[in-house]
Amino acid sequence: MPNYSSSKIARLSVKNQAAWGTADVTSMIDLECEVPSFDFPTELLEIDSIRSGFFSPPPIAGARSGGTLSFKMRMHGWSTAGTGIGVSPTEHADSLMLKYALGANLSDNYTTELGTGSTTTNVKVGDGTTASLSAGGGIVVPSTTAGEYKLGVIKSGDGDPDPEELTLSYPLAAAVASSGTIYGTNTVYLSTGITPLTFLWTGQNEGEYYTLSDCVVESASITCSPAGHLEVDYSVKVGNWSQTPAGAATTSYTVSDPYLPVAVGRSGGSLATTTGSVNTELPVGDLTITITNTLIEARQFAASEGIAQYILSDRVVALSMTIPTTDALTTSAWADLVGTTGDAVRYELGTTPGKMFGMYIPAPFYKSLTAEDQGGLHGLSVDFGVGTYSGDTAIAAEATANTDFRVYFG
Repeated sequence: MPNYSSSKIARLSVKNQAAWGTADVTSMIDLECEVPSFDFPTELLEIDSIRSGFFSPPPIAGARSGGTLSFKMRMHGWSTAGTGIGVSPTEHADSLMLKYALGANLSDNYTTELGTGSTTTNVKVGDGTTASLSAGGGIVVPSTTAGEYKLGVIKSGDGDPDPEELTLSYPLAAAVASSGTIYGTNTVYLSTGITPLTFLWTGQNEGEYYTLSDCVVESASITCSPAGHLEVDYSVKVGNWSQTPAGAATTSYTVSDPYLPVAVGRSGGSLATTTGSVNTELPVGDLTITITNTLIEARQFAASEGIAQYILSDRVVALSMTIPTTDALTTSAWADLVGTTGDAVRYELGTTPGKMFGMYIPAPFYKSLTAEDQGGLHGLSVDFGVGTYSGDTAIAAEATANTDFRVYFG
């Protein structure tokens, strides 16, 4: 009697490899995602030769490279401890996957030294604190509403006055408390880094044990609409795969990372353009952030499946949104905006440390604007590209300063 299995009783785990060509299934991180899809390719090499009849000559099994692993996951925060958090964020499954898509990250900016006299654009910190913080990184700041926190981004720091002062890239969404703890963020930013990964897919029964190695994130698409969940669709290029017939079935497991809240104002949901001194909320129907990596195969005879590694030749980030109005972006004719640089764009969600998320594009440019019907409302479909930015002042040569695209887990 065959052993049938439910595809929903399974586990998908990930681990970064120390080197290309070396799969690693130790100390992996589990991904809470929908049922993944992978085609388990094996290339067949055939030749049409002369023969004694119309039978087909047997093909030769070729390489197992070039497959695509696809899965979708709802986005998570990194901790359930809330105000009990005592360090800058640790990496969790969501931040790791986005780091592998974007290139790099920096976790920093936790301090208990919030000073008095802060404003929404300038946050005071204790003497000697600024030097330990990172421009371009995010901060989670307590507001005057008890138990509610807001996400900001450090543009520069001044260590001369007492208390010292952080200048923010855009105004916080609420007034700042007179004292308390500033919680740090894990800032994932656009870079040139590329990391080979191993995925382990185990099913309900023995033998449903698949190792996918030399994998690279080819694309990641973050989508959300008001009152919806933030979700990410991943497409991963796979350099090699194998099945272990005696591999153990998945055992019982849990994922402790909390879901991010639903994208509503009550949970701190906000999408706005910002001049740096004024935020302008956008009446957006939905948004999509797409990260696309262009990969080149570096072929080699000695490589297990003929590919030594994937080379990153380009990485592009784009933001698309629908706006059910034609006057939300500017008082100028919207059609004249194509090809111009607009105000910075920032998105944030959450009011509790450990379960907050943000996105910041400091120098977006308009790629296209199209007027369209949106369910009975006249509106715009807008596509932004990510331009070059150089407005931050690094505090200690930190890599997050002046990066062109960033996401934050706070």
